[in-house]
Amino acid sequence: MLTETFMLPKVGQRATLLDGLLTTSNGEWVNAQGFERSSIHVVIANTATVQVRASNEVAPAASDDGGLVEAVTASAFVQLRCPARWIKAKISAHTSGAVSAFMESVP
Repeated sequence: MLTETFMLPKVGQRATLLDGLLTTSNGEWVNAQGFERSSIHVVIANTATVQVRASNEVAPAASDDGGLVEAVTASAFVQLRCPARWIKAKISAHTSGAVSAFMESVP
């Protein structure tokens, strides 16, 4: 599924990529077109691997993984330093604890 109508209108706006999930998830693409940089805050309560992924496809399939930006196994900030049309967070491995991820536009 694509969240195509969502656009971050200004610096400091946030979008939820993952919201307290307790299992693996392929994630959902969020439209980030028009922003040169985004910061993704990944919060891992216990044990999981989260992959931040980006795509410049016109409309990536829900199952498409795009390109790997970074994979983290602990809470972290991931900086996207080049423009991307779509961004998602994917939980590729999960043992325990809630996992959340938020994208914020940065100057």
